[in-house]
Amino acid sequence: MRVLTARKGHFMNIIAIYNHKGGVGKTTTAINLANELAERGKVLVIDFDGQANSSRFFAEPKAGLETALIKRNCLPTVAKSSTRYPNIDILTATSALNLVAAQFEQLPEDVQTANVRKVLTFDSGYEYAVLDLPPTLTNAFKIHRGSSNSGKGRGFQGAAPTCRQAVILKMCYL
Repeated sequence: MRVLTARKGHFMNIIAIYNHKGGVGKTTTAINLANELAERGKVLVIDFDGQANSSRFFAEPKAGLETALIKRNCLPTVAKSSTRYPNIDILTATSALNLVAAQFEQLPEDVQTANVRKVLTFDSGYEYAVLDLPPTLTNAFKIHRGSSNSGKGRGFQGAAPTCRQAVILKMCYL
């Protein structure tokens, strides 16, 4: 998927790694994919999994991403870390991310969509974003997949899965 970022005319390609089962290599796929994409341009890994394994691989996990998902005017900048790998930065997760799902679900749908979009587009210096998603999709993560049947305000439209391990999602940017 491609998403228009804050920098005028700049598009970022977003790849989401998802499978409904745990232990199938989602995080390993996200890490290796980020490494390969870093040879082509700047990559932002966003660890949406409360287990924070991508975060621990790349950097010391910091809180902040969970707050950005539930508060309208909060950017996830405090969760952003540089890594020891060239061209790769990460928005780290902590186990606190598991606790915000209920709060996120209480938000109106348009606020949910806006908060997810804010996280994905807050920094326009990247060519790629790799999303490491958890195996369980609460509303906080279903918003990434969106609904192709809804008219206005949809976030992402899921592409038909071509393999069991990774699903590349296509964004319908408003």
